[in-house]
Amino acid sequence: KINLWYLVKERIKTLFFNEVEKSLILYHLIENLQRKIGADFILITGYTNPVDKVLAAASKNFNIPSITVQHGLIPVYGIPGYGYVSTITDRIGVWGRIPFDTLKNLGVSGKRIVITGSPKFDEIMKKRVGKEEVYGNCGFDLKKKIIFFAAQPYGGRLFFESPLHREAILREVLKAGKELKDVQIVVKTHPVEDRGYYESMGSDRYKEIIEEMGSDALLIKHSRILEKTDTQKLIAASDVVITFGSLCGLEGLALGKPLVIINLTDYPDYVPFVKEGAALGVYERDKLKSVLEQVLKGDYPRKGMEKFVKGYLYRLDGKSLERLSKVVKEMLNEDKSRVQ
Repeated sequence: KINLWYLVKERIKTLFFNEVEKSLILYHLIENLQRKIGADFILITGYTNPVDKVLAAASKNFNIPSITVQHGLIPVYGIPGYGYVSTITDRIGVWGRIPFDTLKNLGVSGKRIVITGSPKFDEIMKKRVGKEEVYGNCGFDLKKKIIFFAAQPYGGRLFFESPLHREAILREVLKAGKELKDVQIVVKTHPVEDRGYYESMGSDRYKEIIEEMGSDALLIKHSRILEKTDTQKLIAASDVVITFGSLCGLEGLALGKPLVIINLTDYPDYVPFVKEGAALGVYERDKLKSVLEQVLKGDYPRKGMEKFVKGYLYRLDGKSLERLSKVVKEMLNEDKSRVQ
């Protein structure tokens, strides 16, 4: 017999002694608010915290018209929209054709899905900045190419099977950075990586590995210089983006940055960047350097990048919120007509 309890114990404790309790308290608070105030509509702009999830459940129980707006990249497998969009609200606002098709392929009715574009990207074109503005005080040689690595706490079907997968990817990035000439590596950790379940491979561990490998990579989490600089500006001032499946990859494409997906797990890519011809993929150890050399020579799929951005983000015209507002008004009018 093999005892696997140690692998799941902390996660189960977190689920039952923290998340369930919070969710029940939140539900009763929302129930009381509904009785005293009475909501006509519920708009959910994410699905990553207990409030979002409880609101989604409450909208059904109280028969309140509702819509949830896509929060991040939707995995192409697993639970439909897991973590980034509720599939129980009346309507689901997605960013473009690709997430629309992803949800449909996972069994969500297309009649409930509406394409609005992404409010997150409404201002992205204003974030185009130079290296000097963002990295000028970091001690970087700004003549070198800046490679931006967006780390994240999950992968595989929903999560990396162990922190070692994230560590392996980080080591590959740092190794390639040391072997390439005239490049600087920037490592941007995900905020969640320093919380509870994920902190065994948090930013402190990233820092240890960077020092252990003798890398001069800049770790954003530990940089006071850049702590108030938003991620989109960091990407805009970089030359290449590397990730497993972070939203930063899509932000990079929108800003015209070549994208490299590194996936050392046994699972397919989290998001079909490579399959759709928008990025180059690395699926074996010791292959990243040669792919980066190719990208730095200017050999990357520009047309595929443009096509993917249009497919995933619909329009980068700054009017996503306007389209979302229009959908909300239509739903409110439909609800009034149904009541009458």
